[in-house]
Amino acid sequence: VHSNPRDQCAGVIDGGARNDFFAPLDAVSDWWTSYAFDADVEAPIYADANMIQAPYGLWSETRTMPLHLAVEPSTSSIYPPDNDLFELLYGPHMGRMHRETARIVDVPCISIDDAVAQTIVPKPNFLKLDIHSAEYEAVLGARNSLDQCLGVLVETWTRPFHKGQKCHGHVEALLNDLGFYIYDIAPLHGYIQSSVHGRKLKGDRKILTLTDSIFFRPEAPSADLALLHVA
Repeated sequence: VHSNPRDQCAGVIDGGARNDFFAPLDAVSDWWTSYAFDADVEAPIYADANMIQAPYGLWSETRTMPLHLAVEPSTSSIYPPDNDLFELLYGPHMGRMHRETARIVDVPCISIDDAVAQTIVPKPNFLKLDIHSAEYEAVLGARNSLDQCLGVLVETWTRPFHKGQKCHGHVEALLNDLGFYIYDIAPLHGYIQSSVHGRKLKGDRKILTLTDSIFFRPEAPSADLALLHVA
């Protein structure tokens, strides 16, 4: 007897759900119900029959938060950008020209724990976060809802490019405390160390500033999720 995949579907919380559904789960989207969180109701969120939109930002608690809406809206953040640091390492095109705060707007934010308690979402089997400096707070606000979660894919910063934010080490330590451990890190951005007259020295390496990091549990949280954990 072949059951419908939707009868066995798992749930993924997609925090910062602009543009496309993330790889590799986009390849098996029929098997997942995705709950797409983004406080910007005008954000270009992927269209998928199994996607449910949740018009909230993710935070450690449920409250209204000030969003620093940037010139380029996709770089907006709860924490204000450190444009001096961006420009020092990346230049003006990645600093004020890109991330200058155009205006501050109040947006509704919710913790994953509260979203589960209010039945907005079920406990997730996978958590993805790409929310520009609020990753630590989002994990903190999910700490009571991850007992059925297999893995966490999170964008992390190696230094405070947004004033007041937590960095990769804080996020990793928190996830370790919750039973998740690093599996792999994909470098997203880095800056080339300066050399004389802008010429790159032989052997010069980029200094890592932004990553995609994936964390897994050492084993499936329950027998029912064992095959999904292996997959």
